Amino acid sequence: MAEESNQVFYKYQNTGAKTLPTSNNEPLPTQIKIENVTQEMYSWGAISQVYLSAESPRLKKKKESRFSDVSLVLRRIVTESHGKFTHETTQLEIQSVTLRNAFKRLAEGFVNINLHGDPITIPNPYVELYHCRRQLQEAIDCAPNESIREELELLQQFQEDHMSQDLKELQTLESNGYITVAFLPLIFVPGSLVLIPNRLAGSKEVFCAAVVEVCKLIEENQKKFWYVRLAYTNFDNVQFGATSTKAQYPQFDDVKHILDLPVFPMKYHPNRDQIYQSLLERGSRCKQLHLESSPFIGHGSRGASGTHWEYDGPFWSILSGGGLSPGRSETEEGRSCINIFQGFPTSLCQGKIIIDPNSLIKENPGCREVVQKAKSGPISIMWKAETTSSHDLDTSKSKPPYQQFSNNEHQANSLTDLQLITMAPILAGFSLTRRSWGFFLVDNIADIRWNDDSYGNLQIDQSRKDIIYEVVKEHRKAPVALDNVVAGKGAGLIFLLHGPPGSGKTMTAECVAESLHCPLYHTTMGELGPNVKAIEEQLQITFTRIQQWSAILLFDEADAFMAERSENDLERNALVSGMLYSRLYLSKRSQD
Repeated sequence: MAEESNQVFYKYQNTGAKTLPTSNNEPLPTQIKIENVTQEMYSWGAISQVYLSAESPRLKKKKESRFSDVSLVLRRIVTESHGKFTHETTQLEIQSVTLRNAFKRLAEGFVNINLHGDPITIPNPYVELYHCRRQLQEAIDCAPNESIREELELLQQFQEDHMSQDLKELQTLESNGYITVAFLPLIFVPGSLVLIPNRLAGSKEVFCAAVVEVCKLIEENQKKFWYVRLAYTNFDNVQFGATSTKAQYPQFDDVKHILDLPVFPMKYHPNRDQIYQSLLERGSRCKQLHLESSPFIGHGSRGASGTHWEYDGPFWSILSGGGLSPGRSETEEGRSCINIFQGFPTSLCQGKIIIDPNSLIKENPGCREVVQKAKSGPISIMWKAETTSSHDLDTSKSKPPYQQFSNNEHQANSLTDLQLITMAPILAGFSLTRRSWGFFLVDNIADIRWNDDSYGNLQIDQSRKDIIYEVVKEHRKAPVALDNVVAGKGAGLIFLLHGPPGSGKTMTAECVAESLHCPLYHTTMGELGPNVKAIEEQLQITFTRIQQWSAILLFDEADAFMAERSENDLERNALVSGMLYSRLYLSKRSQD
């Protein structure tokens, strides 16, 4: 079976495997052999006795727990329960210093066990040995002396003696495209590429890619799951980096087709080459969208913050405060783009949108995703991977060098193909038609096709039409020196359009925005809130949004704010005063 060993991201993970203490006066291993021992443990964690498994406990010859004069120890651990030793676990321990060093060199980046332990402990079912079998053979072929070769061959012999039957069954299943739960950790190789499909996001299956960190079988609250931790490329409005996420799925009975899994290795898909290429193209576009929408990079040519686009596709909405919409699920670490992408879209969305993750995070801090950063030096955690095609998924034989970037632009231009194809498939933004935050599929984001003739076709008085258009046009390009005596005050532009229904008030605002190629933010009194406090807060949020996006605000049904203040209606007075105050400080400058 071909191995996928691209090390796009590597995160050292100590799984907490049981290791036993050593003393300074213990002899170095001298026997190139494997010893099979049994270790009995009291229920409170102390060791009762350790003996050769082939011997009776009463006739045991070994007194120490390490058996440190041999290269390998296969340790069967049984724990006392109600006066009997049960709850058996088994682990392989690499004790020889030379073998530990050799295994650490060949396995680093391909396993998720502690390679710095003494001894190195590999728990049953010895998945780490299986993942490194090709590297092990290469190490045997290139061994500098006979002693190291014999110790490495001892590991290989262990696989043949204790894993051959399982591997034969796995090979049969794989050749037919099937898998069982027990063999799932074997096909998810750390560092390999996987596909996450969403069969609910449209008329055809949509994929995103990630890199495996670990796959395990777990049990929680008497329920069995299979657990996978993934890493994918993300952007936090300043830098690109890796975000880790985890997901768990119920274990299944019998066999299952590999392509029917919610996550599966890319190499099993028959159209992996075409998928690889489409993911690469999407990743490049996603990178550009991130850079253009970020207020910190300096590429936001379409606006002070966020960018304006057309969209037609699935929409994953976000509730106020960063919560997921009903039906979504969250990991223990919080939300992630991968988890959201796997869920049901809230609805379909058509119309103009604003891609602006930065403003979303300001309003909903719970939506922030943290990217992994270097411990020192300039910001970057990306690996410099050499693989550039789906055919090279198993050709990385040396560890990729650690790549640090001197600045954000250099970092973005230095992203590798593998880092691009693992870009998150959805971007955060605001739907101007639905007036809500959510996530949009990158594949469905398109340039806006403006109707430049719309304002000319508007049927209202020509002189009024010309005045409105020219005033708005000049205000949008005028310098910020229009401020009043008080800084930040009086820099807005407000029109009050009044008339009977159907006279063209709403159409006028829509046509002006269309002709000037700017966002139109439409809101009504009913959307602001049930009381004065909520309305004032929502007004402030609304004005902040239109400043960031250089948008035109269409405030429909504004009669409640236009009423004359009276002595008998304090609540109405507060509402009108709040609106007037907010309008005075309405500015077109994003920094106000």
